[in-house]
Amino acid sequence: DPVTGVKVGETEADYLARVIARNIETGQIPPATTYKIIEDTDLPTREYRNAWRFNGTVLKHDMAVARQIKLDTEIRPERNKRLVAKDVEISKAMAERNTALVDSLEVKRQALRDMPVTVKPSIDAIADPAALKVWQPVWPA
Repeated sequence: DPVTGVKVGETEADYLARVIARNIETGQIPPATTYKIIEDTDLPTREYRNAWRFNGTVLKHDMAVARQIKLDTEIRPERNKRLVAKDVEISKAMAERNTALVDSLEVKRQALRDMPVTVKPSIDAIADPAALKVWQPVWPA
């Protein structure tokens, strides 16, 4: 079949064995890799897929990795956008020579810079990938 790659008369098991052997030959799967073919229904949620780990029996999320992904792909980019906006506010306040406002905005900017460290205890307490996905920090004003 040109779409699936299954040869005429080839069983699913034969097809999978052929694909695995080819991937080992090409180096996409290291020869000593432990693997198990599992059903779609046995897959964890797709959230934080790069945090999936196989322990030889079951595929599950490594929550430490999932938490880091949350920080790197959601918290930090949002924080960076907010920092840019805060920098614009500070520039305007400096142009107006409003030192009290500049001081206030710099405190808020520092709170944004500290967000990855500030939210870490909250993120570390989350043990479920679905809960991690919906969790949002309280952003400084």
